[in-house]
Amino acid sequence: MAQIPPKLVECAVCLERYDGSVRQPKLLPCAHTLCLSCAGRLFQGGMIRCPECRRAHAIQGGATHLPPNPTVVGLLEQLKAPGMASGSSAPPQSQPMQKKPGGYLRGFKPGEKAGPGPIRAKRN
Repeated sequence: MAQIPPKLVECAVCLERYDGSVRQPKLLPCAHTLCLSCAGRLFQGGMIRCPECRRAHAIQGGATHLPPNPTVVGLLEQLKAPGMASGSSAPPQSQPMQKKPGGYLRGFKPGEKAGPGPIRAKRN
């Protein structure tokens, strides 16, 4: 599995990693995400202004009523899985490619096409 860039699991305002409580990733109507703590600080008079695109959004009930970002929550769950980490750790090791009998990788000979080529739309 590929590494998850730290930027995807950190709040763009405070640069802290999202979690399941105070730093819960909250989804704004403009599809940008920030943590619950920062959303609470930016919420004023029933409105919140997105720190990334500067759009103002009317939010009923305050920052706690913003929905969690399900994509970020899923990424955080993947990071909790054994062998998965963000940022500095190396990706999981994989086995090197093996030559197939006959000395060619994946059954293709040098100069041989791998398939029929790009699919093109037919014009009427």
